[in-house]
Amino acid sequence: MLKNKDKRFTIHEIKFITNNIDKMAVEEIAQLLGRSEQGVRKKIERMGIKLSKLERNKPYKWTKIDIETLKRHYQSYSDKMLVEKFFPHLTVPIIRHKRKEIGLMNQIGRPKKQVSEQYDFQTHQ
Repeated sequence: MLKNKDKRFTIHEIKFITNNIDKMAVEEIAQLLGRSEQGVRKKIERMGIKLSKLERNKPYKWTKIDIETLKRHYQSYSDKMLVEKFFPHLTVPIIRHKRKEIGLMNQIGRPKKQVSEQYDFQTHQ
């Protein structure tokens, strides 16, 4: 879709932004309007809408179960795998931030290899 460069926002575009800002990402709104993401963000700011105040942008409230799940599995799974397996509603940066915040720094990025109990360390067999 062609970008509307140096063109004022129409009343219909402003209504579209107002009606959809709670439901859609700025990137998606920009695509549908045929405008740049930066241009739409600037318009949103000029309209007095604070993106950080929108419900969808509020920080995730971690439950005790979430934190216990993270503590139990952070050494066995990468942050990406934690999102895929346990936290599909979150993003990798959110997982990483929480992990570091609660002191879980030894995350290795891949499943740990279990040492076989049958391995003989003296003979290497």
